[in-house]
Amino acid sequence: MATLGNVIDPNKQTSLRNELAQGANVGDMARDASGTLYRWSGVGWDREGGSGISGGGSIDDIINRSIERYQEANKPAVQSLEAGIPETQAKYAQLTTQAEARKDPLIARYENLINEVKNYGQIQEQRQTKVTSAELAKRGLLPSSTLAQQEITDAVNPITSTTSNQVTGLGLERETAIKDLEDYIANLGPKETEELRLARNAIAQLQSGAANQGITMGVDLYKQSVAEQQAAQAAQEDARYKAALLASQNFQNSLAERELNEYKIPSLTKSSSSSSGLDLSALLNSFNILPSTSTKPTTKPKTTSIGSYGGSPYA
Repeated sequence: MATLGNVIDPNKQTSLRNELAQGANVGDMARDASGTLYRWSGVGWDREGGSGISGGGSIDDIINRSIERYQEANKPAVQSLEAGIPETQAKYAQLTTQAEARKDPLIARYENLINEVKNYGQIQEQRQTKVTSAELAKRGLLPSSTLAQQEITDAVNPITSTTSNQVTGLGLERETAIKDLEDYIANLGPKETEELRLARNAIAQLQSGAANQGITMGVDLYKQSVAEQQAAQAAQEDARYKAALLASQNFQNSLAERELNEYKIPSLTKSSSSSSGLDLSALLNSFNILPSTSTKPTTKPKTTSIGSYGGSPYA
């Protein structure tokens, strides 16, 4: 967790979470232009000390607020998916109508092609019959003769076979085209169902994902809140301990100073009975070294007169 130096916009309008974060990680704090402090929760900016995700309360309150924030963040996507459901239904209804409308024109178009091929084949057969009959007439064979009829049949058969093959091929193509169209129409229903199911599953995942993410984020924020409270409590206890220690030290210093003041040496005063002006008794008494008042008998020194007979001054 850190406090960012850049100014953030907590109300920035964007659907991209990384843009809304504005460079912050979960738990980071930053200030807006007015100086208000916010904390990035992972889905939005919560005013510090306010009623955001980590704004206090029990773990249930924090988790519920976190879920609500994730649901709020996912709401645009959910609304978009929900709005797309009727659009999807309308799209597939239109596709079905358009496909069914193409069926009859498709059949008619193939019928026209088949008829055109048949007519062309008949024209080709007639031309080939005329050409062959003319050649047979040059050889003196009447068209009604068996040999002439065989010659005409041999000449026309390739055209008849080609026409028949073309008609058969067109018929098969028609049946295939009709079947493909009918399969396409039949598959529109399952495709619509699948697309609607994907949209509804996405909505459910966003909603359930918001709950799961909200629980995870709420628990993390609750742990973070507890850790911050414990850190604040430890700081308060440390401050109280330091204050008590300082008060104790001040008390000890005061006590020592008072004892020192009480043990000061008495001031020397002038005595009216002392010729030197100092009261020696008071001075000696302050150091408890007054001489004893008891006296010992003095021995008078023995003297001898110098003038005595036989005496000596050194005796």
